[in-house]
Amino acid sequence: MQDNEIRLLVLGYDRTGVEPDSRLARRSREYGALVKSYSLVVPAKNNVSVRLDSNTVAYGVKEFNLPAIFSRLAWLGRVYLKAKEIIEKEKCNIITTQDPFEIAFIALLLKRKYKIGLNIQMHGDYFSTDYWRDENIINLLRFYLGRYLIKQADSIRVVSNRIKKSLIKRFSVAEEKIINVPIYSDIYAKKYYSAQPEIKEKYKDNFLFLAMGRFTKEKNFPLLINAFKEVHKKHSKARLLIIGRGPLSGKLNDLVKTRGLLNEIRFMYWVDKVFPYYKAADAYVLSSSSEGWSMAIVEAASVALPIIMTDVGLAGEVIKNESSGLIVPVGDKSRLVDAMIKIMEHKEIRDNLGQAGKEATERLLNKQETLSLYKESWQKAMFKTK
Repeated sequence: MQDNEIRLLVLGYDRTGVEPDSRLARRSREYGALVKSYSLVVPAKNNVSVRLDSNTVAYGVKEFNLPAIFSRLAWLGRVYLKAKEIIEKEKCNIITTQDPFEIAFIALLLKRKYKIGLNIQMHGDYFSTDYWRDENIINLLRFYLGRYLIKQADSIRVVSNRIKKSLIKRFSVAEEKIINVPIYSDIYAKKYYSAQPEIKEKYKDNFLFLAMGRFTKEKNFPLLINAFKEVHKKHSKARLLIIGRGPLSGKLNDLVKTRGLLNEIRFMYWVDKVFPYYKAADAYVLSSSSEGWSMAIVEAASVALPIIMTDVGLAGEVIKNESSGLIVPVGDKSRLVDAMIKIMEHKEIRDNLGQAGKEATERLLNKQETLSLYKESWQKAMFKTK
């Protein structure tokens, strides 16, 4: 099989794909270098096409100004029509989707119409437990849709072994169809962002726990806030900085106020340059009930910041309990409190876990290895069409 046989159509949701200087556009150019043609379709304010490289084009499909669910359905209809146009023009032989849900259903229709390969990407851990499924009726419906669509895929790219194992165990997906490609982050370029001494200075007399993420239900920040209250009762110098944004911002602020922690817990809007905060913190905490991979854990560990996390995402794969971090059961407040106090009270444990975590990140795949596995996942899909 020749590399230049691959003509790839990518369906995703990231609106920055049509912005030539965005991270997604830069990645698209790198992916495009691996194939004969690379066509990306994403939402946009207007219908546009942006040539990112000689063989790489990003297409923006205009969204409708309708209530959310109707807007999404109408947009998916437009995506189907645009994708047909691109497949016929570029002679695409593989289609890949950002997740295994609605957009993957559109991809399945195109797969059957044009007899092309289907690759589904799994960035989130939707199926290893029932937590995500049971959050609401929409997730329940998407769970069963995803289960059906995954079985129709010719290849599946996942970001962790946890997700791979769940697909094999719960849905009997053939192992040879799945390829595990952890999310790559150029931590060695990022982590040397210039330090900001004023951050550390502000907390010089405190022990600073750091957490980051979207303020959504699956991140379970209430668990962290309630655990921190118990930690602060025992150690008054403990502080918590949470960096992020999202729909639950107001509720989380109200919870902090109710718990009487307005002076001890600070919220900060998301910032691009987060490494100065990793360097200023004393420990990083992740309290999620569900997680795909978590780049924040990789980034924090890369600067030897000791990690406390729930048993999700890369737990057990990169961060191993009592070796390169402390892992607690999902939703277990008492175990989280114990882990936070343990980290506070034992400097030697902090240092050992931090160094082991740093070494674990250094064993992760580099960019070229990651790109090679991306290409392999596409080739697996194309092979099915032969």
